[in-house]
Amino acid sequence: KLPVDTDAAGTRLLPISPFLDFDSESCGRECRDEVSRVRAGILPAANRHYLQAQTVYRTDVRSEFCRALEAANKRLPDPVDPTPTAYFAYMERVIGDVGSEQRPPPLPASPRPSTSPPLPSPSPPPMPPSPPPPPP
Repeated sequence: KLPVDTDAAGTRLLPISPFLDFDSESCGRECRDEVSRVRAGILPAANRHYLQAQTVYRTDVRSEFCRALEAANKRLPDPVDPTPTAYFAYMERVIGDVGSEQRPPPLPASPRPSTSPPLPSPSPPPMPPSPPPPPP
């Protein structure tokens, strides 16, 4: 089951994505390595390692993220894996603070299939340039 919370009115379900902070005692070597790669390739301010099992992806953002990551990985010396940590860093880079009111809309409490076509999404900003190679 997916862990969820509700909004203040109790009318919308909000997915919860568990994470570890980079400077937490619980963030071990793999956690720190992943956050470090995400900092170098996507968002220098990234500070969280998100856990895979309960991550909810927005399809439109996920598709943009995958395209941008594929392009960026061609020039990064240490490619970034398409993990929840990288996805949330990309979302923060594109839409701002994921924890703010600018976050993506929550899931409806009682999902109904949409009959309208999806809106086109704006082009994401380009990934940061790769760092220069180390001197010989």
